[in-house]
Amino acid sequence: MERSDGILRMLKTNYAYSQDDGTDFSWRAVLTILSESSEEQINRISQNNREVLKYLITDKSNRNSVINIVSNARENARAVQDNVTKELWQCLNDYYHLIRSNDLENAIQYDDPISVIDELIKRGLYYYGTTEITLARDGGYYFINLEERRKSTPYEVAQYFCHYVFENFKYIKGITSVETTVDEIWKLKSGVCQDFAHILLVMLRRVGIPARYVSGYICPNQNGMRGEGATHAWVETFIPDYGWLGLDPTNNCIVQSNHVRLAIGRNFVDVSPVKGTYKGTAHHKLEVKVIISYENDPIPQEKVKKRLLLIHSLKATLINGLKRCRKCSSNDEYLR
Repeated sequence: MERSDGILRMLKTNYAYSQDDGTDFSWRAVLTILSESSEEQINRISQNNREVLKYLITDKSNRNSVINIVSNARENARAVQDNVTKELWQCLNDYYHLIRSNDLENAIQYDDPISVIDELIKRGLYYYGTTEITLARDGGYYFINLEERRKSTPYEVAQYFCHYVFENFKYIKGITSVETTVDEIWKLKSGVCQDFAHILLVMLRRVGIPARYVSGYICPNQNGMRGEGATHAWVETFIPDYGWLGLDPTNNCIVQSNHVRLAIGRNFVDVSPVKGTYKGTAHHKLEVKVIISYENDPIPQEKVKKRLLLIHSLKATLINGLKRCRKCSSNDEYLR
């Protein structure tokens, strides 16, 4: 929508200049910048004001025309219609039907083109105002404003999206599985580190920033981080003049020295830590627990309890063995 507003304002300025200029005015530069027209087509219409305006505003064969931009914006909004307000959808829909009407094209051809352009610019202003006033600062708002994010550097966009995932998605274990789709995660607005990484991947790729999935572990620290004690996941995004930068949306941070990378891929399927086929009854359940600590850290209580249970078990086995041994002349001989 920002692009359509820029095109309309450029057309208004150039048309007004064409009316004031005493010499022959050419639209060649405008057509070269705003369209993918062939040299032959540019030569054919560059001297005809109204033909140029129709081509750049209402011609569907020109993929950069205002009508195609508004149509694409409407389809994008339709994809997230559950997340945008009724007022915003109505505003965009009205703009779409106006620019598709035959009356608009006839007005460009036979009436005052400046009045037509002003009306379209006004519709764009309605759209911006409706977005700011009615749309909650959630998924729909950020989706609608993706184009604004394109003006930032890839690093700024990546940081912005990482923060958005951290702030708007709840870290809840057990609510998703490896079969949960990105669309389902978006609706739930919750999940674990693998889900957060997949959402960030989609957002970065949506604006053309290369990104890849990373599987690994987090070494615990004094402050504690979400994702400790199990396999962890984050994203690496490619930053020009820097390279691959790790971003952890689960903890809203740049990947640090306590992130241990095991594998990288397009998504979780590429780097699944365990793959195989289970054979057995359907009632079995696999449980995995990972404990990571620094070399000089005290042994976790869980490990201490397991070792004590093992010692008691071995001691009981030894005593029972001594009691059953009737052939031994003495305990000392048995022990030898």
